[in-house]
Amino acid sequence: MAEQAETLKPGTIGQRLDVLKMLFDYIGIEPNPARDRRVKLPKNVAEEANPPSDDHFMAIIDKSLVRWRLLFITIEQGALRIGEALVLRWGDVDVAGCRLRLPKSATKTNQSR
Repeated sequence: MAEQAETLKPGTIGQRLDVLKMLFDYIGIEPNPARDRRVKLPKNVAEEANPPSDDHFMAIIDKSLVRWRLLFITIEQGALRIGEALVLRWGDVDVAGCRLRLPKSATKTNQSR
């Protein structure tokens, strides 16, 4: 496993370790060495997202079709995910309070915001 960790992604190593755990359980090896708490998997390091600069965003808006501009500006200004922006309805817009209401079915965490 240690040799494979150098060339394979952490998720693939985790899947192979799961198969090894099930195989040792099926064979009946006690204690199961693959389930030992000292077995550590490599960490999956996610790359941090770099949003476009103001100039780049304005260039995107200038080049986009007119019908998509409001959607792009709403996503950018409201820090929304695409799925959250697509489920917005006029009743979710609080003009007086300058707020958007997102139902929990539209958010990633299943919590309204």
